[in-house]
Amino acid sequence: MTSILNAVSLLGHPLGFLWMTGLVGMLWAFRARQRKLGLYLLTWTVLYWLVCFEPVSNALLGSLERPWESHGSPSFLDGLEPRDGIIVLGGGSLPSRTGLYGTEFNNATDRVLCGLELARLEKGTYLFLSGFDPDVFPASPEYESGMARLAGIFGFDANRLRFLTHCLNTFDEAMAMQALDEELFPDGGRYYLVTSAYHMDRSLRLFRKAGFDVEPVACDFNVVGLQAGTWKYPNLLPFRENLVKSDLAIHEIIGRIVYRIRGWI
Repeated sequence: MTSILNAVSLLGHPLGFLWMTGLVGMLWAFRARQRKLGLYLLTWTVLYWLVCFEPVSNALLGSLERPWESHGSPSFLDGLEPRDGIIVLGGGSLPSRTGLYGTEFNNATDRVLCGLELARLEKGTYLFLSGFDPDVFPASPEYESGMARLAGIFGFDANRLRFLTHCLNTFDEAMAMQALDEELFPDGGRYYLVTSAYHMDRSLRLFRKAGFDVEPVACDFNVVGLQAGTWKYPNLLPFRENLVKSDLAIHEIIGRIVYRIRGWI
């Protein structure tokens, strides 16, 4: 009974309410013999339900994460040899003047934490974090000083912390990293590349094609290895977390297509 009540309660959430509204509208349209409107609402309702349905979202995102399942465990990190630097791609935080460390973390915070853990284990001489354009994000100075304090908590010397600034996407981060690589290691440095597991394939191909000697360290697993609660009855209603997972997967698949077309990977 509890599982059923939990499922029904989702209708009180915006996604569940919108889906139910579309379903009711579809039934009304067919009853009123508005066939075109009914078919439109039927298509919208089914597609909306699919991307919010857990087996579908888990299958989409899990397929992107699964190849990197063995590249992010604590034992894997412990066994890595030291390299010249640790590159942490952005997406895990945003600058904030009210955040404790000049930032507000989000669902991809594991990227930052994984990079800091590698730094704590002395797996890289330098730590490279994705930064922000101060013209677009006025709180960028607070973010950088906050990240320096956080690195210090992990026992990493803030003087060896660098930021990839003016980056809007992964390609920009690779280009920003090229300038730092030429400055710090004229003969080319050796790095660990840290990003979400679903994002690793595209990122690794991009950096290697740009000429970097990088090895992957995956994190932020949203499906693979995640211990979720089990319910007696499957939840067939649309759920926000499932929509987020589908959005991540579809965005990444489109990103791969675009990067291939542009010749970046």
